[in-house]
Amino acid sequence: GNNGSINGATWSGDAAPVEPPVYGCTDEYAGNYNPDAVADDGSCTDYPQDGDRSLSFDGQDDFVGINVNTENDFSISGWFTFETADDGNAIIASGSNDFIRIDTYDNQKYFGYNSPTGANHRGQTSLSENTWYHFAVTRSGSDLSFYLNGDFDGSFYEPSTALDWVKIGVHRNGTQHHFHGNIDDITFWDTALEQDQVQITMFTDASWQDDNLVAHYRFNANDGGTLFDHSGNANHGNINGPNWDEGFVAPPTAVTFAVNMRGYDGDLSEGVFLAGGNIGSADPED
Repeated sequence: GNNGSINGATWSGDAAPVEPPVYGCTDEYAGNYNPDAVADDGSCTDYPQDGDRSLSFDGQDDFVGINVNTENDFSISGWFTFETADDGNAIIASGSNDFIRIDTYDNQKYFGYNSPTGANHRGQTSLSENTWYHFAVTRSGSDLSFYLNGDFDGSFYEPSTALDWVKIGVHRNGTQHHFHGNIDDITFWDTALEQDQVQITMFTDASWQDDNLVAHYRFNANDGGTLFDHSGNANHGNINGPNWDEGFVAPPTAVTFAVNMRGYDGDLSEGVFLAGGNIGSADPED
């Protein structure tokens, strides 16, 4: 073999200490950015936010550039409202010519998906201008499904391929199908969500599905040219033209509860306290 010979040197147990790498958030945009970290651990959080905002697209030349990759199964969800939709407005587009859109058929507007195979998938629900809609597109194998406001809106055959999502608010070429309206709270997953999971995403933070979350654009910075990704993966977007605007605001949550009086001989005159309110008090003004 190619063995060497030691001449004069002696073996020693003393060696230079090996310092372990410092893990942490390496994204300077994040509130918990660690300048000493050399390896990102996916913990980045606390990006700029200022209330419930959205981006308003003028239908002429506005778009957001992104770089998000999904493999095989995926889910994409978000909120939109449109003013006009005469050119098949693109909500999100991939570099492979897929794009999620508003489609026009028989003088009505529908949620749709344009496939590079030439298929034009169209949902079942007629849409109205200046109305907020929650959408979700999921693909499991070759089964592409639409959900609108949490309700099933159609299922279609779509071959399973890896996709690179590159634009919000316009076709991938940047010159066609400009969106005219507002877009808010876009999320990407590398798994196909079930309908009940889609319904959860409508009004709750996407971090509950963190293991499969690829990107989460909250649209809440209200300033600057960066669309921050809150997933911890730093897939930030570049804003080109859209203006910050008021966003979708979730309705208040109703709470239904019951009090079991079985085996209780008293009354509720002392009241039942819930979230700071006095429920069941003898005084109706409490």
